[in-house]
Amino acid sequence: MAGDDINASKEISGRVRFSMFSELAPLFLETILSDFAVQYPAIQLEIGLTDQHVDIIRDEYDVAFRVGTVVSSDLMIRRLVDFKMIMVSSPPFAKKTWLAKHGRGSIPRAFCTI
Repeated sequence: MAGDDINASKEISGRVRFSMFSELAPLFLETILSDFAVQYPAIQLEIGLTDQHVDIIRDEYDVAFRVGTVVSSDLMIRRLVDFKMIMVSSPPFAKKTWLAKHGRGSIPRAFCTI
């Protein structure tokens, strides 16, 4: 059909630059990009992994994946996922580091020990 030819010739293409905290990459990079790359093979993806917040406008990023509390912004923001992070250590390490900073007392629940 004629309509099918028109739609087939208008494949989405171009470049999409996005930034992500480097710690998030092992958790989400494959999940986020694998389906996208299959669906839009003509789009060139540029990935910036950094532990710093980027200025999306100045640094010319199209998308930035971040964690934490949203600060006031003129940018479009969408929550993609909720997940909990925990701190894990051995009991001796938790006691040593907590006591070195805060003195005697109980170790807070935030120190999850194994």
